[in-house]
Amino acid sequence: MKAALLGLLGLAFSVGCAQKPVQPSVNLTQLFYRHLRLEKRQERFNFSRVLENARHREQAQIDKKYPLPSPLNEQSLYSAVVRAYQARQLGALDYYVSQFVYRFPQSVFADSALYLRGETYLILGNLPAGTLDSSRFGLVGLQDIIGKAIIK
Repeated sequence: MKAALLGLLGLAFSVGCAQKPVQPSVNLTQLFYRHLRLEKRQERFNFSRVLENARHREQAQIDKKYPLPSPLNEQSLYSAVVRAYQARQLGALDYYVSQFVYRFPQSVFADSALYLRGETYLILGNLPAGTLDSSRFGLVGLQDIIGKAIIK
């Protein structure tokens, strides 16, 4: 396509007096560059559509491989999380935890599900009665841990 346009431009420039070079038309040059921009935009659109289709196919395969429980409620989905954890099925665990947190973000089991996936941590001190730790404020996400405790 580009070669045809360049040939057309060359033909348009060669028309006229053979001894006097013809200056390229501003309109033809602008048209050529506009066509290049439109081709690039179309390529980006096609690539994003192919990528989106691949994501949908992958998600459909995952949905087929790990079916959600038929009475879909908080307890049944959390049971699926625990079963995947006990069976050490990491792919299933990751899928079920992400579905659980997406569908039931305010659940009392959400922190526990994230803990099973390894995204939250239980921080405990050495004095059960006098330490401010996870027994008082709950599980802590990795992004909230600033450093590591050192005992001397």
